[in-house]
Amino acid sequence: MIGHYLLEGRLVKRIFLLIGLLMFAALTLAQAPPRTGLSIIALTHVTVIDGTGAPPKSDVTLVLAGYRIADIGKGIPIPHQARIIDATGSFVIPGLWDMHAHPDDPELWPLHPSEQQKASLLTLLIANGVTGIRDMGGDLRLLQDWRNRIGAGVLIGPHIRACGPLLDGPKPMWPGSVAISTPEQGRQAVRDLRRQRADFIKVYSGLSRDAYFAIADEAKKLKIPFAGHVPDAVTPEEASDAGQASEEHLLQIVEACSDREAVRKKVDELREAGATPVEQRRSYIETMLATFDNKKADALFAKFVKNNTWVTPTVIVWQNNASFEDYYPKSIDRLKYMPRYILEYWDPKSNAHLKNRSPERLAAEKKLVNKYLEIIGAMQRAGVKLMTGSDFGANPLLFPGWGVHDEMALLVKAGLTPMEAIQAATKNPTTFFELNNSVGTVEKGKIADLVVLSANPLVDINNTRKITAVFFGGRMFDRAALNRMLNSVAAAADPKDKK
Repeated sequence: MIGHYLLEGRLVKRIFLLIGLLMFAALTLAQAPPRTGLSIIALTHVTVIDGTGAPPKSDVTLVLAGYRIADIGKGIPIPHQARIIDATGSFVIPGLWDMHAHPDDPELWPLHPSEQQKASLLTLLIANGVTGIRDMGGDLRLLQDWRNRIGAGVLIGPHIRACGPLLDGPKPMWPGSVAISTPEQGRQAVRDLRRQRADFIKVYSGLSRDAYFAIADEAKKLKIPFAGHVPDAVTPEEASDAGQASEEHLLQIVEACSDREAVRKKVDELREAGATPVEQRRSYIETMLATFDNKKADALFAKFVKNNTWVTPTVIVWQNNASFEDYYPKSIDRLKYMPRYILEYWDPKSNAHLKNRSPERLAAEKKLVNKYLEIIGAMQRAGVKLMTGSDFGANPLLFPGWGVHDEMALLVKAGLTPMEAIQAATKNPTTFFELNNSVGTVEKGKIADLVVLSANPLVDINNTRKITAVFFGGRMFDRAALNRMLNSVAAAADPKDKK
């Protein structure tokens, strides 16, 4: 009888161990779909831009075995069972990452989109060569379910790293956020999210100083990264010193490098005089830009480098908001892929991001965008680590997948080389996640998350848009397959109902 119970106990332990391993595998970036049907493919006469910063490898053979890169080089043996594809004139780069994504944007929850509508955004990512995202706020259970289904090969979508709900102040800005009024509430929120297997913690703008630093301390104790906005009560320098892994957007950085007292004094004077919010915002920007101090900026960037603080500029958001009227006509071809609930939310008549516009304010906003570009170039030269992020979701004209290409083009406009912009979307994100030993560059033995292009992106960064195939999860999506994916999303979006 005792032996029976021992055997039964061992069996139960083994079962739980097996379940745990399966769950871990499903949540691991390197998890591949079922091996059934995985093939060996050899791309011959291809140019490989591996993302390491090394010169392109031209006229080589790239052998892919399932979801791994088996070999790269000239004159290498090709397995007899391989499917050989002549890739003459093609260029291979690593799969792209969007490090500020919102496929399940809480700002859009009041519109009650269906799970299918939201999941269609994941398909658009793969169709545009985006094989990984960092979700910066959404339903953690839904995102983990998507991740499991993608890992099992039953849903088309990218690798997902997710934080779950935002940690905000007592009166959160967005639905689903955790309202934090005290330091202990902040600590408890970190513990709760760690237990729920969140990949990191996202802090938001309304946190008090005490709550923020309590969150930072608890995250450090539990060895879970925290990232996000720099709260209004904290400076970018303090956030960097507290160990915030990445700082999102650039507004707080510009403000920190200006005369903050002069900025606030000017805005307060206008408010007391009865100025409109539009006038206050314009004056805020103009005073901030007029008092910007390059020495302060140099010191801040040096601190970022010292503390290994990463920055996700998301400059595409600010450009689109400042120049919505200019960019809307250029986006017509992409609108057909977006669900109706998003298109309705993007209507300038009701969109929170597009309210209170005047020619004078928009002129100031465009100057701010130019300052952002200047700062991005300065950060790159100073050695600050940058990552691409689009902030797609509720933000107007931010299209899943396309936004990463748009952001890379802006990074080049800011002064990065095309290689540096590609690395901001490939090598840098996987290094940030400490996954660079398995993904993020095109090297033997690594995961075959790859994008095949018909033109050289090092000559023109916009050539990253000229996608002929995407490799992900042990599957090859050629141009015909990618077109079918896009057409299915457009059909499901029911374009004839769109306004």
